[in-house]
Amino acid sequence: VLHTAAEFSDPGVDYKFSPGERGCAHSHYRMWQRVAQGALPMLILEDDVQIIFERSSRGMSSGAIFTERLNLGMAEASKKQADVLYLGWSGHRDGNFKHMKASRGKKNRLIRKAEYVWTTVAYVLWPEGAKKLLAAAQPMNQPVD
Repeated sequence: VLHTAAEFSDPGVDYKFSPGERGCAHSHYRMWQRVAQGALPMLILEDDVQIIFERSSRGMSSGAIFTERLNLGMAEASKKQADVLYLGWSGHRDGNFKHMKASRGKKNRLIRKAEYVWTTVAYVLWPEGAKKLLAAAQPMNQPVD
């Protein structure tokens, strides 16, 4: 047993979440706590992540392609001292910006800066990023993905 019912009884959420949103947010919050206590980044997969799928170009994705792209993305994100590396989401490829501006010029083919994302399916979270998310999630007042 990873968690008890008591741990889920009060997730500290003020927003009127649906039961599914509440459970999802609380699951992410608990993972952020685990990452923050560690020294290494952690791969977090949603229950609906698909490793094998038909890509919009270049045929089918596979576990081997996922691993290759993950390794390349991790190397690039580490160079930039990233807090989080989103591996799949809904939204604009160049990042979704409300307050920041998109970078100009040639784009990195593997990673992009994004101000926010939604419908995440997988991400890698570093301990410093987890600490920032935990600090910002007090109180947890919006859906996490």
